Amino acid sequence: MGVSIFNDGQPIDWGKSDSFVTAFMGALSMSFPVGETFFIDSIKKGYSSLPGDLKEKWKSEIDRFCKEEENHSKAHFIHNEKNRKTFGFVNHWYERSEKRIQAMSGKNSKHYVASTAAVEHITTIMACWLLLNQHILHNAPDEVKKLWLWHAAEEIGHRKVAIDLYRDLNGLEIYRI
Repeated sequence: MGVSIFNDGQPIDWGKSDSFVTAFMGALSMSFPVGETFFIDSIKKGYSSLPGDLKEKWKSEIDRFCKEEENHSKAHFIHNEKNRKTFGFVNHWYERSEKRIQAMSGKNSKHYVASTAAVEHITTIMACWLLLNQHILHNAPDEVKKLWLWHAAEEIGHRKVAIDLYRDLNGLEIYRI
């Protein structure tokens, strides 16, 4: 058996008695607030670069995307604070992500949207995997199950938004891929 995580002296075993699952999902959650903020900023940059005739086509889709990502960020921030207080989890993602985001400063908005499309592709794969393998959440508290399944279900549509926006910005597929 691996390293156990304890809460008031009781093992946390919602990950099928595997503390790795609890720690992995917690670490993944830590990456979301900064990532979701980047996605929102990227999609807004892309939207602002669209020609006027395409802005109306995209307005409601961009608004929905940004609202969902904002809600994901807020929910994971609350979840992460609970994990920090309960388990002592530390967010090592924030500084690393911030450095990478700063390195993109001044780039064309297409680069932001292409980066978002790439990461949204990965999160879509992970979301589909989780929805098909919900058994790993079997022992999770209801609040944790709901968070992950809700986020996964909404995440699936975000990949398409980012890719289609990139295409409408006349981004080259070779760079997006």
